Amino acid sequence: MLRLTGATPTPPVNLVSWAGRNGRTRGLKLRVVDDPAADQPRWIAITPSTINDVLVGEQVLPETGATYVVDKGYCNYSWWTRIHATGSFFVTRPNSNVKLQVVLRREVEAAQGEGFTVLRDAEVKLETEVHAKPAIPLRRVRIKREAGGVLTFLRTIYSARRWRSQ
Repeated sequence: MLRLTGATPTPPVNLVSWAGRNGRTRGLKLRVVDDPAADQPRWIAITPSTINDVLVGEQVLPETGATYVVDKGYCNYSWWTRIHATGSFFVTRPNSNVKLQVVLRREVEAAQGEGFTVLRDAEVKLETEVHAKPAIPLRRVRIKREAGGVLTFLRTIYSARRWRSQ
């Protein structure tokens, strides 16, 4: 599994003059594609905080069989399609304005996890109002954390080869 980390602005104080202000803070964003199996980074990008996560995510070339775990700032349907087309997978949190249509509700078994409860599990697809949205199978899982709050996750279900053969 490869992980593309989030991009939290890091204030550089006055160390770098090229770091821009993103409305909240003046700083840098560090993004890393991490390979946990090798215990080392595969790819690193340092940008001003004004650079959108999607623009940086598009620079990451998907590797066959990899799983990309990204935050909702990386919501880019064409990039998701490229990841899927290479036989790779992604897991993300969807933006609140992403419209999904339920294809199949999945029964929630063993709904209690360590520190969370699974509320819902369904196979979904993006609504087709815009032609640029990918026709890839997705799974949406909603969990409630013991500490409070509900999180929603999206992930691809099948590799591209299996999806094409169905």
